Amino acid sequence: MEKTKSVRNPFPWIWKIFKYEMKNSARILLPIYFITLVTAFLCNMFLIDKIERDSVFGILEIFQILYYVVLITSGVVTVVVLARRFKIGLLGDEAYLNLMLPVTIGEHLCGRILSVVAWIPVCLGTGFVSLLILSATKSVTSEIYHFDLWFSLAAIFIIVVLFADLVNAVGHLAKRHRTIVKIVAVTVILSATLRILVGVEDIVRDMVEFEFRYKYNSYIISLTLLVFSAIYGVATYFILKYRLNLE
Repeated sequence: MEKTKSVRNPFPWIWKIFKYEMKNSARILLPIYFITLVTAFLCNMFLIDKIERDSVFGILEIFQILYYVVLITSGVVTVVVLARRFKIGLLGDEAYLNLMLPVTIGEHLCGRILSVVAWIPVCLGTGFVSLLILSATKSVTSEIYHFDLWFSLAAIFIIVVLFADLVNAVGHLAKRHRTIVKIVAVTVILSATLRILVGVEDIVRDMVEFEFRYKYNSYIISLTLLVFSAIYGVATYFILKYRLNLE
């Protein structure tokens, strides 16, 4: 009797990789998001106090600066943590153990990319809620309610993480001087990406009327960034699948 080859179901393994990455990332990211909300609440209290009781202006300024520093830091740390998780999990200390599992490179990448996508609404949602808390004092503009702003931030978020993954994968190809190789990769990939983005923006400028240009330009650039994210992910997959060589 002829044997039929069974089709592998990748989703259980992708789900396990996803849960593992979320658990490891949450140890750092959730406390940072909590600190962001607490800082926004404290800043809100001092802003109200300034309006109603004429509190000390210096304290008010300190809390405003502290809030925006914490807000920006939470986004930067999120990107760094997720990029570092990729490097450690597939190219670093955990790579040998992870690659011994009956999991394909594609499943490893899909699980990690899903964790990046899952953290996007958490990170941006934390920022949005913290700005809402601050907006009670009329110190935040109505720009926070524009969907195109948050869509652009989400696209930037994912492309930066996948760009870092691709640079780490390219750097891993070199046996020596990996830092130099990464710098060259950043320069080449970033310059090519920016050239295409400028070209897309020029096309939008010629096709869209002036009063609708900003909104359409924002969405089109964001979609272009997502396309580049997919390209970066595919390139990383092929590098890891055919050129991965852990020493």
